[in-house]
Formats: sequence, C-alpha cells, structure tokens
Amino acid sequence: MKKKFIHCIAALLSASALLFSACGSEDTSATTMHLMKATGTVEICDAKGKDVAIAEPLKLYSGYQLDTQEESYAWINLDDVKLTKMDAESEVEIRKQGNMLDIHVKSGSLFFHVSEPLKEDESLNIRTSTTSIGIRGTCGWVTVNEHGHLKLYLLEGTVIYTFEDPDTHETQSVEVTAGQIAEPIDVGNGTFEVIIDFPFVIQIPPFVWEEVDGTSLTEELEALGIWADYESDKNSVSGTPADDDNPSDTSGNESSVQESAESSAPVTETEVRVSMPMDASEIFSLLWSQTSPGYTLIVESNGEEYTLDIDYMTIPEGTTLILEEGINVNLVYPEDMMDKSCNLYVSGNMIINGNLTTDDGELLITGGTLQVNGSISIGRNGWFSVDDPMDPIPGSRLVVTDGIYVYGSLDNFGTLEGTVNAESGCMFQQMGEHIGEINYNGGSVYLNN
Repeated sequence: MKKKFIHCIAALLSASALLFSACGSEDTSATTMHLMKATGTVEICDAKGKDVAIAEPLKLYSGYQLDTQEESYAWINLDDVKLTKMDAESEVEIRKQGNMLDIHVKSGSLFFHVSEPLKEDESLNIRTSTTSIGIRGTCGWVTVNEHGHLKLYLLEGTVIYTFEDPDTHETQSVEVTAGQIAEPIDVGNGTFEVIIDFPFVIQIPPFVWEEVDGTSLTEELEALGIWADYESDKNSVSGTPADDDNPSDTSGNESSVQESAESSAPVTETEVRVSMPMDASEIFSLLWSQTSPGYTLIVESNGEEYTLDIDYMTIPEGTTLILEEGINVNLVYPEDMMDKSCNLYVSGNMIINGNLTTDDGELLITGGTLQVNGSISIGRNGWFSVDDPMDPIPGSRLVVTDGIYVYGSLDNFGTLEGTVNAESGCMFQQMGEHIGEINYNGGSVYLNN
C-alpha cells in the first residue's frame, strides 16, 4: 500500500541579522565557521579529540565536534548566510574541504536556515553515514531516527534527500519541497525506502519555534498548516541568539517574575461555539489557531439541515470538533487539486452527529478518535484508514452508530466499533480490533486477527 499523505513547517531566525553583524570583525573568507552562542552545557573538541574552551564567538575548524547536554543549545554560523541551531542532547561534527561543508549529525536534532542560495562552487550537506541532504537555500530541521537515518522536516525551499543502503550501496534520491517530511522507512526484510509525506499539520518543536515565532514568515507557516505544539515562552526553553548577555539576571522585579509565572502556567480548557453556515476552511482555521490543551469547537446547526463539504481539514492532537445534529459531512476533491491526499485527518477527537459520505475522498485517523452518530458510506474511489499502516500511533479509533457501507477501501489497523457492510467491489482489511458485525455483500474482506 502506498504511503498516504498525512498531517503537518518555513522558518526564519528572528535574530539572524544580529548574529551576522556580530561576526563582522572575524575572518569572512569562504566557509568560515563560528560558534555564535551556547546556553547550558556545551562541549567542543577538535579533530584530535582535545577539549576546546567555549567562547562567543568561537572560530570552528574541520573535524570539530560539538555536544549539547540536557536543556543546552548551540548556535553555529557558517559563512554569515548559513545558520544552524543544535537541540538539547545532540551531537554533530563539522567537516570542511575548500568551499564544501558537511555537518554530520550523530544524534539529536539540528535546525538550519540558509538565507541566501549557495554559489555554484559551494555546497552544504547535512548527513549521517547513510543519509545526505543537499542544502542550497532553505529552512528546516532534521532529527536522527532509531535507525541512525535523518528524518527531514522542510520548512522552506527545495532540497535533494539521498539515502545509501549500507549493505548494497544502492542510492535513492528524492526532491523534497516546503511542508514535506522525508525519511527512509523499513519496508521489510531490512529494505528501506525513502518516503515523503505532505502533512496537513506539522508541529514545530520548541527549539525550532523559538527561532520562528514572531518573524515575518509566520504567515507562510500558517498557509502550510504549520503550528507550534506548545505555548511559546522564549525565555523558558533555550533563549535566542539575540538574548541579553545577562539571561539569568534576577534584579528583583516582582511584576516580571509574576508575569513569567503566569505565562508558564498550564492553559485551562476552552470551549467555543459557532453556528452554521460555515465552510470547512473557516472551521479548520478556528481549530488549528487554538493549540491549548482541551480546546473544543462546537458547530451548531440551529435546527437546520446542512451538508459540510470538506476538501481539507485536520483535527489537531488535543483538540475536539463537535458537529451537532443536522450537520452531515461529505468529503470532496476540488478539480484543481494537484495531488490526491487525505481530505480529513483526525489526530484529536471529532464527533459527527449526522452522516459521513464520500465518492472519492480519503480519511485517516491516527492517534485520535472519530465518532459518527449516524452512518458512513465510502464510495468506490474512496479510502478510509483507522491508523496509518506505515506509521502506526496507538489509540486510533473509529466509532459508528448506524454502520459503515464500504464500496471502496477501508483499512483498520486501530480500533473499529460498529457494523461493517462489505458491499460489491470493496476491500476491507481488518488488521486491528473490531467490535461489531461484518456483513458480506459481495466485497472482499481480509482478516488478520
């Protein structure tokens, strides 16, 4: 089965201009490298393994290795137009040959921002022993996965992602564009395939969001469906390169201390009610713009009957959408959609107090719950999946009161509660837990439990 496009990230470092000006007195020849800032415990050693004393800025050379400890971060300036930030508990090695720079990420995560396209005779590669990402002028971050490969989250621009099989030495190269995620996935028998996702929503981790929040590119992030997965408090996690030299100043300003305590307090649950008529884009905007835990959006019908056509919607984790009685849902594809992807992605909770239908739409539940207090009808070209077979997340659940009528495809890798009617021509794959009856009406059913 092909990898389905799911959830869902361009960035600009808010303090990059200050960092660049800070190194104006240093050697600005091609491919110069400097440690511009370090917070917490950061260790550096040279190519011979000898410890190097921390200074800001500190010129770095080929073979230098940097290691950040818990709650520690490091910002590295490369040629004044290439800026990277190491996450906590990360390790990298910098290698340089002429105008060619390689950053080997040995563990953890690394954010990168290249503000100007590289020249023809320059290169910047972020790599592990098996994966390589060629950077020309873009933003994003990488993290080392459990196999020692890089998982790429691209925020802006285009890059080439290359994977080399350590056994056969065969290579796979794919082009990745803004808003996509790429990594090699084990497809069985020790074989890896580079998979690209185009998520509806990408959650930016705190160490990246602190460099993005409040910049001029936040509108582009919103357009791509990109949001932070925490309440931003720039002084609470790692600070920024533009912080004052005295971040630990405790001058006794009582009001500032109080404000800081309030800003870090847990956000209480929020319930918002709106009324039809509304379109899917308006509801989606209300959903993802509120990322506080427990956020619930209730859409009222006011006693009228409506059909809500959804061509693009994500229910973020920790969020609940309730469509009251009288509102039916239809998944549709607009004619101008270039790539077919899931119309509805459920990572949080969604309750439809009506019917859900589609002719050719796609739905993916991964980590969330969809409850339909009515019936579901999946057309011949439709595809529903309870959990993503390529990247399963525990807890995915579909509950249907009046039964599912399947003419297309239905895959259950999570928990499915309700009667399944396998109609003519359908394919129902039961790989997870099913509570209810299965009626065979000419469709194909594959059971693996």
